[in-house]
Amino acid sequence: MERAAVFGESFFSSLLMPMLTVYLLRCTGEDWRRNTLLRIVGGLWLVYFALLIVTQFTTVIYTVTPDNDSRRGAWYPVLLIAPVLLMLLNLLALWRRRTKLTRSQTLAFALYLLIPMMEIISRDGDGTIVTVTIPDGATGQARPGSDG
Repeated sequence: MERAAVFGESFFSSLLMPMLTVYLLRCTGEDWRRNTLLRIVGGLWLVYFALLIVTQFTTVIYTVTPDNDSRRGAWYPVLLIAPVLLMLLNLLALWRRRTKLTRSQTLAFALYLLIPMMEIISRDGDGTIVTVTIPDGATGQARPGSDG
């Protein structure tokens, strides 16, 4: 049952990127049914979906323990490639179509793409957020309140 829950979480959250692409195309007045961008996004999403199916039968991407704990496998970063590419592709599409949108629409689309992408990219191998310590320029010591 735990595997199904993790699969469902990954599957349903991934559907948001193709839906965002369709919404972006509709907001800019483009025909989304015959759009090359949507076909590429759909292809990338299918790759991600195939990887999710693979995770159900192997342990190289992730496993779910009997105590409902998810453990990332050696190939877990491969699973993240397609969602990051989907977000980058949508960002590029947004940039190219920004003149057809209002400023607030552009900002909303950009934030919706950038915040999750930064979260995905900022994670290290064990799933914790990577923190960066910025040393003080004068002394080389970590600034008060920083992680170092």
